Amino acid sequence: MDPYSQNQGTPGAPPSNPYEFILNPNQPKPVKRLGSGKHGFALKLLLIIGGIFVVMILIAIVINVVTPKTLGKADFLSLAQTQNELIRISDSGQHDAVQQVTRNLATTIESTMITQQHTTLKPYGKVDKKVLALKQNASTDQKFASAKITSTYDTVFAQVAQDQLTAYANEVKQLFNQAHTTKDKDMLSDFYRQTELIIAQVPYTQTGIQASGQ
Repeated sequence: MDPYSQNQGTPGAPPSNPYEFILNPNQPKPVKRLGSGKHGFALKLLLIIGGIFVVMILIAIVINVVTPKTLGKADFLSLAQTQNELIRISDSGQHDAVQQVTRNLATTIESTMITQQHTTLKPYGKVDKKVLALKQNASTDQKFASAKITSTYDTVFAQVAQDQLTAYANEVKQLFNQAHTTKDKDMLSDFYRQTELIIAQVPYTQTGIQASGQ
């Protein structure tokens, strides 16, 4: 028997060359699958851990978006500081306004804000006056000082009061939208309603001031 006949393969098929890998080195090599090889298990493990980490981040983001924010002391302290500034400027209006209609507006603002501030801070006890005064606006004092010189204090006070009350109402509304408990929502809803009633009073005050000739 021909010793080379063992390497002839299947009759009719081209003879295989045992040196083909040398003669044709550019033939395509088998493609390795991801995770195969010496470090395949470690790579798979890292991919699994990374996937779990990404899922956890996505879950945290979703929970943060859908879960209502619980209001805390800092939120209500900021609200009390705004109330405090309204109390301050309304006190100025009671003492420096010329027209009775302006003093009436100032009195309404002060009494309402004092009551609201008491309700706001009741769960937290006494707060230092210096802390409550941190939102004091020096530019408001400058406007009032200039208005006294030009005899337009009542007009300026009514405008400042309207602007400050509108900003305060927006702050209350924002907190209401973030509130989680029924207690907080009820309190803030009352504050907003009371403030809107005062804002509605301002145009009548301005009409009275204009009628007086100021």
